[in-house]
Amino acid sequence: INAPTADDVQSFCASTNPTIANLTATGSNIKWYSAATGGSALATTTAINTGTYYVSQTINGCESTRTSVHVSVRTNNVPTVSAQSFCSVSNPKIANLIAYGIDIKWYSAATGGTALATTTAISTGTYYVSQYDNGCESVRIPVSVTVSTTPSAPIASAQSICSIANPTIA
Repeated sequence: INAPTADDVQSFCASTNPTIANLTATGSNIKWYSAATGGSALATTTAINTGTYYVSQTINGCESTRTSVHVSVRTNNVPTVSAQSFCSVSNPKIANLIAYGIDIKWYSAATGGTALATTTAISTGTYYVSQYDNGCESVRIPVSVTVSTTPSAPIASAQSICSIANPTIA
């Protein structure tokens, strides 16, 4: 029985938490292993890391030899960012938030959802920032944002000033 076919190198982003189920091969009754021979087939829920995995196929009860697949799980660093404060009079938006990294994305949640548009108004709360590099998104990190209400201008009132005629200098 021929071994199944698979791409020699398969790459994943660490932020997607890839598992054996994410590896691809063409064949019947595919099984993945962590060794070229022996051992037990890995569960589809097993997390994968950078390294070599082996795949076989089973046809009519006969298991093939194993094909090696080199797996790359890329990790991206998180962007550099700190807490931020704004005055409400400036009508701050996502575009006003500052983070240092590559292809910065801002979110309203730690996971899921879509990136916020740069024109989205911000308010006091926690926002989440990530960066995209080489097709992979970093994990999102929380950023505390404070939008303070701009105080009203003081109201001027009439004032009396007393003057002393002929002041004496001591």
